[in-house]
Amino acid sequence: MFIFFCHVYQVYASDAFTASVAMPVPQVGHCAASVAANLMILAGGETNSNQLYTFDPLADVGGWSKAYEMPVGRQYASCGVATHPDSGLVDVVIVGGESRAASIFNVETHGFTAASDLPYQLAWPAVVQVQYN
Repeated sequence: MFIFFCHVYQVYASDAFTASVAMPVPQVGHCAASVAANLMILAGGETNSNQLYTFDPLADVGGWSKAYEMPVGRQYASCGVATHPDSGLVDVVIVGGESRAASIFNVETHGFTAASDLPYQLAWPAVVQVQYN
């Protein structure tokens, strides 16, 4: 289990938390999503609300890289992973964040697509992962 907070991420293993590689910018109010064993996404937050970072927990050194600027800055958003059933392509859906905005980050193309606005402005909305058969 990984927990991102402020400037370090915490790894939970063997019934204990340990600190690891520092985040590039101290951050709170962000969302995070695990895309694969070697790829996590951290998006938005109070410090850099329009930044999306990638993190490779298996990298020998560092592991953090700034991926892209999100089209809509946000803090207190939620992230979820959606895998396309036919192609296997992975998207990260970023919703809310004290806004009605919803964006989709495509992991393969590194591009953003705007989704329909949410009916209400939301902070830290719940996100549920769905696996299609």
